[in-house]
Amino acid sequence: MAQLDSAPDALAIEAASAEYLSARVAALLSLEGNPHRAAMRSHGSLQGLLVQATASPMVNRIVGDPREAPDALTELLEWFAAHQSQPAISLIVHNRRPSPREVVGRHELRRLNRWTHLQFTSSIDGPPITPPAVEVEEVTVDSIDVFAAIHAEAFNTPPAGQPVNRASFRGLLSGNSAKGFIARVDGKPVAGAIVYFANNGVAYLATAATRREARGRGCHSALIGSRIAAAREHGSLFVSATATPNSQSRRNLERLGLRASHMQTLYRPAP
Repeated sequence: MAQLDSAPDALAIEAASAEYLSARVAALLSLEGNPHRAAMRSHGSLQGLLVQATASPMVNRIVGDPREAPDALTELLEWFAAHQSQPAISLIVHNRRPSPREVVGRHELRRLNRWTHLQFTSSIDGPPITPPAVEVEEVTVDSIDVFAAIHAEAFNTPPAGQPVNRASFRGLLSGNSAKGFIARVDGKPVAGAIVYFANNGVAYLATAATRREARGRGCHSALIGSRIAAAREHGSLFVSATATPNSQSRRNLERLGLRASHMQTLYRPAP
């Protein structure tokens, strides 16, 4: 994918997010014996991501713009059905009022509760961010399990989904396309986050998680600053991020210079 020469639009931000999710599923697919039963399938401009070991919409979804490719959506839905799985489908919402029901091609879609997010972006050429006085370290091979444990606790991940996430993080962070960070308070690891360097020049600030007892201590802001610094060092041109509309994460992103671009909502095919 060619790098952007101007500020990313909604499709470019969505492409960076989709590339990150694809990389997580590809990490699972590369494991010997494919123990998590991962699969990927592209059709036209859409891509299907499937991990049968978990029901999470994070890694069981169709990415791309289905409104522009309704026939490809039909083909991918049939592929998921053949695997006895039902994917989430991401749609861009420009007016920030997601409808409970959408029709794409011949498919009726219904909105998933708690899966509506704002997407944020900013240029990376601003002055360096001075994060709060929180100790931040890069995730290493030896600390990936610590990162995964923080993530599982913060997001209340069911036990069945934890090995899937741990394996995908391990594979993702073993290459050069992403970096992970852990924040410590009083020496204890309490928060973590990933930055993914997409091929279009957008660095996607992904998967930020803070343990409940450490919230309000500046960990998320420190991790935003550390990831933007890593993106600048990598040579990315822009950063993007995701947050729920009324969250502290949104306020932290805006305070550090990111601005809302659009809303993304996940849908599922109606029964």
